[in-house]
Amino acid sequence: MSNVTKEEMAAKLGGREYGDEITREEEKLAKESGLFVIFGYSDDNLEIRGVQNDEFGCYNGRTFLLDEKGILPATRLEDLDFESEEEVRDFLKRKDLAHELRAIWCDTSSPDLPPWTYSIDVPHASFNIYEDGELVCIGLVIAAEDLA
Repeated sequence: MSNVTKEEMAAKLGGREYGDEITREEEKLAKESGLFVIFGYSDDNLEIRGVQNDEFGCYNGRTFLLDEKGILPATRLEDLDFESEEEVRDFLKRKDLAHELRAIWCDTSSPDLPPWTYSIDVPHASFNIYEDGELVCIGLVIAAEDLA
């Protein structure tokens, strides 16, 4: 399996139906290609596949910090319970280099936007997810190298 760009991955995923956003093979391809695939699920989850494979609660929207390793466990040091000084140093180093990823639920600025949209200040490719023909999410594909 050869690597793909963020644009190629977004093109593969575009037009998928809610619940069938990405296959296991595509998750593996995204990981091998150094890509993060980000999309919404239900009304309260951000799903991330590829370099990181996880889900995060974000009912009514939320801001995350994303770096080349993935989503940080919190946006503030005060919100974490560290077991070692090394964990604190690692968090602070990652936090300083991370980019804000905003999960936006029901953006009212435009009636044409679906329930889930995302915003980040790094190059990315987007893809649409539908449910019964209705647009429900504009997901993102981000290359880890663009977060470094």
